Amino acid sequence: MAFPRHTAGYPASMLAAVEHVISSGNPLEIPAPPGTSKDYLRLYFYNLKKALRLEKKTHLSEPWSVEITPEGIRLVLKDSNPYAKAVESALAASKGEPATPPPPVPEFDADAALSRILGQQGTP
Repeated sequence: MAFPRHTAGYPASMLAAVEHVISSGNPLEIPAPPGTSKDYLRLYFYNLKKALRLEKKTHLSEPWSVEITPEGIRLVLKDSNPYAKAVESALAASKGEPATPPPPVPEFDADAALSRILGQQGTP
C-alpha cells in the first residue's frame, strides 16, 4: 500500500497525537488496532513524518520518534529518551559544568523476551 505524500491524506487524529507529544513533552502510548501489526502502525507514523518533511513542516516532523511497545507504539520526544539524557550529561561534564547523573536505562530482560517469543510461536 502506498502512503499519502501530503498530511491531508492522514487522519487528523494522527497529527493531533504528534502535536500533543510535542506540546506536552509526554509520551503517548497507542495500541495497535485489532488485525493491524504494530510495525504497520509505526510505518504509518513514519510516513506521516515524511509527509510533514515534504511540506517543510520540520517543527512538527523532527522533535519526535516512534518506539515499539508490546501493545503497539509509543510517540516520544527525541530529547527525552534515556540515551539523549546520557549524552547531554556527558557534554555538560566535558564543558566543566556540573554533570547530572543520567536517568537509568531500562534493563533488558532476555528471559522475558524469549518467553514472549516462544509463547507467540508456540512450543513444539
